[in-house]
Amino acid sequence: MITVRAQAPLILGGWQSRLTPNQYTHVINAVGGFESANIVLADLGDWLANGLGRHIETYNPALGICWEGFVNQVDIVYGNLTVTRGPFLGTTNRLNAVYSTVDTTVIPPTEGIEAETGWLDDLASQAVYGVLPAVISVGETNPADALAIARSYLAHHSLPLTTQTFAAAPVEPSVIVQCLGYRHWLFYVYNQLVNVGLINTDAKIVDILTGTDAATGNPYNLNSAWLPFDTTYVETPGAVVQVPRYEYEDRTAWELIQGLTARGDANQNRWLFGIYEGRQARYGQAPTTVEYTAKLSDPAQQIYAGGPVDPWDVRPGRWLEFEDFDPGYYPPTLEEDPRAMFIESVTYTMPNQLALSGDPVSSLSDVMASFGLGGVGV
Repeated sequence: MITVRAQAPLILGGWQSRLTPNQYTHVINAVGGFESANIVLADLGDWLANGLGRHIETYNPALGICWEGFVNQVDIVYGNLTVTRGPFLGTTNRLNAVYSTVDTTVIPPTEGIEAETGWLDDLASQAVYGVLPAVISVGETNPADALAIARSYLAHHSLPLTTQTFAAAPVEPSVIVQCLGYRHWLFYVYNQLVNVGLINTDAKIVDILTGTDAATGNPYNLNSAWLPFDTTYVETPGAVVQVPRYEYEDRTAWELIQGLTARGDANQNRWLFGIYEGRQARYGQAPTTVEYTAKLSDPAQQIYAGGPVDPWDVRPGRWLEFEDFDPGYYPPTLEEDPRAMFIESVTYTMPNQLALSGDPVSSLSDVMASFGLGGVGV
């Protein structure tokens, strides 16, 4: 059986406690890694006041991590009332406002050039929640009003929101803890305005995750002091693909990494990327052989990989073969074989429910990206 533990937010460090869930579900994707988890608790505790940002880990009986992430939203259900705190990533404590100046010396007044207020920071909020940036557009205005709007927006969004819903039918008190994996922290903008030429896809991924902006001297990941991403498992393709180093379109780290991953390698082999335990970034070629097997006739619907695999330990990005399914024909490749599924997403629900989904067909944007045409952010 799994064990779920909560810790203080990584930015703060400190205590750890074991949870006793009434319900638990996690999702892991082949591209992205640890995606989300939902935990339902009976003990209201201090989750409403202090739950956001808490670090969550799920362990198997051998103390291996099955899922890892942070609390993004807390819902307290108490009779007819539901109180929601969050979402955590809806908070903004670093803000830049974009606006257009207006020339009032001519008739009629005309829109001028695009301008920015520059970054405004709420340092107190950043010390507790990390740096959560946003860019807003305030339309046509003057510099003083744009700055006033930006300061007002920052003042009202630098702390997580609390909202309430009152319903007619009361329910038992509970806490619904909604979690996200740490790949959701790849929201920061990556612009590279100094170096030109080409770079290997794996090297660019490493730079996006751990590099420093030569134009500003700051790390791209402004939370790297407490949320560093481990790039030890970012592999180099044997058939390398090179992409432009220069980036100027204010795209996020996740948008760019999705595009780089979709390109695969020069031999059109598929590659996968995900953030897993210990904030490890894993970038490697998708497997081309069967790792998991199952039998439709098995009442327990057990997954095997040399031995039984517990449902909470099943990972995406693997081929699964249904051994006793006889389609009447046997194509030469796994991609064509109806007995084989490439697992794109895993959903585990306590105590032992497992749902797998597979979709081997690339979208047009994926195909475009594989040729460097910018279909998924490259």
